[in-house]
Amino acid sequence: MVHQFTPTKLVREPLGLSPQLKPFPYVDTPSLKCENDQLVFYAIPPGMLAWRNTKEGSWMLYYLNNLIEKCDVRLPINMLKLLLKVNANMSLRSTDAPSDKNLNKKKAISVVEHKLTRDLIFPPFVK
Repeated sequence: MVHQFTPTKLVREPLGLSPQLKPFPYVDTPSLKCENDQLVFYAIPPGMLAWRNTKEGSWMLYYLNNLIEKCDVRLPINMLKLLLKVNANMSLRSTDAPSDKNLNKKKAISVVEHKLTRDLIFPPFVK
């Protein structure tokens, strides 16, 4: 089954810390069995809270979308390198909710699991 996605435009605001950060409801996320030649990208390790901003949305999707938009479509894109950059960006961010000690100064990092036997490269886009 092929999913059709509608492109959306994210509001580009400075990545200032917002007191409006709220965690997604806790959902027990079991780890998927990663088969050969499969790539699994989690927003957060299983059992942890995934953070989102009321304006930017999920941290992981925000950074992934931001990096994809910056890619030069005339050059090949290495997906694993892109996902590592998402992790690097997420690792620098923390929540800012001084009124709630349980939500203040929290961090998050996404998880990349794979059993790829080759680089996952998207070819250049040529019109």
